[in-house]
Amino acid sequence: MRSLALLAAMTATASANPGGVPKACGPASMTRQARVTRQVRAPNGDPIAALDRELLAYFALAIPKGLDFNPNEPAMRRRSAAWLNAWAQRKNASAQALTAKYMAAAAVVSPDRAIEAYARMGQIIDDYAASLFVEPIPDQVFTTPDAEDRAAAFCDTMTEAAEPLQERAVYYYDHCLQHATTALVANEWSAWCELRLNQLSPENYPMREELLGPPRAAPVIMPEPAAK
Repeated sequence: MRSLALLAAMTATASANPGGVPKACGPASMTRQARVTRQVRAPNGDPIAALDRELLAYFALAIPKGLDFNPNEPAMRRRSAAWLNAWAQRKNASAQALTAKYMAAAAVVSPDRAIEAYARMGQIIDDYAASLFVEPIPDQVFTTPDAEDRAAAFCDTMTEAAEPLQERAVYYYDHCLQHATTALVANEWSAWCELRLNQLSPENYPMREELLGPPRAAPVIMPEPAAK
């Protein structure tokens, strides 16, 4: 059986359109997870590897395009809110179901494998939040004189939805790191959780050399062919 490898972290820069209006709502230093197709061997019957297809299907639930929360166009604003809410309901339901499955898997595998399950829980919500933070502001927003106000309305909506999710991602990554500390296990997954905690909340989660070694970049950055 094969299991998906780590999802790598990449930087999504929020460069600006003419006039200084950013193209996306997150900060220029915003990071999100890249979809990596590399596979690694996992034990037969491994409950974590068995969830890989569901995880990929979850990541494929892309945010609707063409959203516009222009306060001067109430009809478009209502339609966009309905589209975003419908997507969020699907994403949230899938996230809850997957998280429950990873929690169940963590209870029956070895401590080092459980860390992977906890890391996946963090990645699920991390991706959800990042989808909102790095979603490009629609091009049509920049074609009108009130582009700055329309971009602000778009970003206010995205940020309001994303911030609570980011807090949940921190919660799951913290749980991952706490499990690693209790189990006295340090592996690529515990390093991933520490890395993401430091990126998401550096003031609360400085890198800890005494537990997990020096700060590391995400260990998987290039895809490899699937196993035959």
